[in-house]
Amino acid sequence: MDVIAEKTAQRIVVQCKLYSSPVGLKAVQEIAAGKVHEQANHAIVVSNQRFTTAAAQIAATNGVLLLHHDDLKRIDQLLGRPVQIARASDRV
Repeated sequence: MDVIAEKTAQRIVVQCKLYSSPVGLKAVQEIAAGKVHEQANHAIVVSNQRFTTAAAQIAATNGVLLLHHDDLKRIDQLLGRPVQIARASDRV
């Protein structure tokens, strides 16, 4: 597990993979276990590559979201949370 993030009482665990070939089962199994261990609401594997069929099947069974790194900018939307737009006055 590479990242543990919290936002508005939601805990997310993330496994990041920079691979030259498709991401397999192991990454999904690791983050599924991390979700339980960290008592997280969401588990995500992020990669620059596609995912194997077996990885996708295990992810679906265990509620793990599989994302391409380009999808990270839409993470709130993908997790079904309302997107909050920061006002200029909110930025530090």
